[in-house]
Amino acid sequence: MPLRILAIVEHNRGELGSAALPLVSTATRLAAKAGGELAVLVLGSKLEKVVDGLKNSGTDSIYAVDDSKLEPYHPLNYVSTSTRAVQKLAPGIVLMAQSYFSSELGPALGVALDIPVFSNCLGIDFRGEKWILTRPMFGGEFHARMEVNSSPAVIVSLQAMALAQGTITRKIPSIVSLDCSNESWEDILQVIEQSESIIGEDHISKADIIIALGRGIGEQKNIEVFRKLAGLLSAELACSRPLVDMQWFPADRQVGMSGRTVEPRVYLACGISGAAQHIAGMHRSRLVIAINKDPSAPIFQVAHYGVVADLFELLPEMIRVATMG
Repeated sequence: MPLRILAIVEHNRGELGSAALPLVSTATRLAAKAGGELAVLVLGSKLEKVVDGLKNSGTDSIYAVDDSKLEPYHPLNYVSTSTRAVQKLAPGIVLMAQSYFSSELGPALGVALDIPVFSNCLGIDFRGEKWILTRPMFGGEFHARMEVNSSPAVIVSLQAMALAQGTITRKIPSIVSLDCSNESWEDILQVIEQSESIIGEDHISKADIIIALGRGIGEQKNIEVFRKLAGLLSAELACSRPLVDMQWFPADRQVGMSGRTVEPRVYLACGISGAAQHIAGMHRSRLVIAINKDPSAPIFQVAHYGVVADLFELLPEMIRVATMG
């Protein structure tokens, strides 16, 4: 029996997330290498637009669980429904893009199905009947390479940098409506409010220009001058993890392995050293400009243009030029 790869695709009320098609593309290549078939699973309510967006993704089949109990998002309903779906489809591996959604669903699904979960992976390959996984360890300081048997099944979530980009083989997939109805959990846990920045892609994920701040800005009060620059450039402010830890920014402004993944046209990194965790969230930016007074800062390794200078000596001139523009 050929190995079945199952990709669980995220969406926000009918809009596919930015990682959806790259995830399917990655799964397509793995299926070809493993000599198996690829199935895509989508869950929610009124899924017609989502299914249409996946028809040319290269998958062999699309399984849609269209159930009104899945809207709005309710974690217990999603866990129980996806558990039934995976049991019916019996895949050899379940793939998800690393996100808040997969961080919640993946481990719960693993417990429900009693199968291993490998989260936050930087790479995946198939060789000699084994999955070859690469995971960050010790806060991203080291990468561990693991060989995992293709049987029994496993769940793997992949960071954005592990997802494939580019063209894929076009197929006409079969579209199957999957019935995984079950009792609602709303009597136990009720969703009383949803934050758009949590359930879907937020402002920094969609931003065309991002000014990202790191510990090098010195003091919290200095954020205001960058806010002024952001206003002049129609940019969004973002940050590295230390500024969230110090409560200078909310968590939805953090870029990196434990934050958001962004792909803006311009990414201006100000006072950011460039740890691996941060680079994982912004390395696909089309143009990266870094300003740091430390010439050995790792951020310069991924920057297209780098300026070794005191940030606050440059800022007045940057604001002046932005005002003229």
